[in-house]
Amino acid sequence: VGPTGTDLTTDAGRSWRTVDTGSYDTVTCAPDHSCWAAGEQGRVARLER
Repeated sequence: VGPTGTDLTTDAGRSWRTVDTGSYDTVTCAPDHSCWAAGEQGRVARLER
């Protein structure tokens, strides 16, 4: 999650994949492993494995 896009890792950072070229400012994950990202102008996304 950053100013140039959003990348996701599911293996402790060994590999990454781009999930969105949009910018997000924060991300949080729930106990069920669902993750949500939020950014400017109300931008919200659910990140999935």
